[in-house]
Amino acid sequence: VRPLLVFALPGNPVSAAVTFTLVVAPCLRALSGDINPKPRRIPCEVAHNIQLDAERAEYHRATLDWSGSARLPKATSTGGQISSRLLSMRSADVLLELPKGPGTVSAGSTVSALIISDVRQSSLFAA
Repeated sequence: VRPLLVFALPGNPVSAAVTFTLVVAPCLRALSGDINPKPRRIPCEVAHNIQLDAERAEYHRATLDWSGSARLPKATSTGGQISSRLLSMRSADVLLELPKGPGTVSAGSTVSALIISDVRQSSLFAA
């Protein structure tokens, strides 16, 4: 009997996409021999205040703006972050790694972001 690897993803579309990005894609890359299978992280500057979730850490969908004179790209939220809102993923370039806690991440703050465009353009999905 050969071992079989099975991935179970959440039912909500955004939750499934984020889980795929964080767990499944890196695993498939590692199994394919990629020596750097995890999504790339970059620092970015938050363009506006973002409310934190008091109960859990969050991967907040955002777009990046590389124009301007800032040393870091500016991250702008794609809008409502509920897990069933698939349109929030359509234009997303990154997942901002936000800690759990009260309060907000203030505009101008630096946060870590996982680049997700490499997943959408991966050779795994080439026709």
